[in-house]
Amino acid sequence: MVYDLSIRGARVSTEAEIRLGDEVTLSLRLPKQINPADIAVATVQWAKDQFFGLVFTELSPAAQNRLKKYVAIVSATAA
Repeated sequence: MVYDLSIRGARVSTEAEIRLGDEVTLSLRLPKQINPADIAVATVQWAKDQFFGLVFTELSPAAQNRLKKYVAIVSATAA
């Protein structure tokens, strides 16, 4: 489950065993977008219980554009 998504990272929860410094890949299916935002490398920056802070360290320009669109829409809706 993904929480607090930004163009630089996210807070996630999972039952998988993840440790500080681990690198993971993500495929984010964002609302109203046909293709997922594929994050090639996200590094675990912090961990608490089953929550983890990820920083996106490697993503394609296409994934970055998808994230920017989504974050802009969510920010505009919340304002």
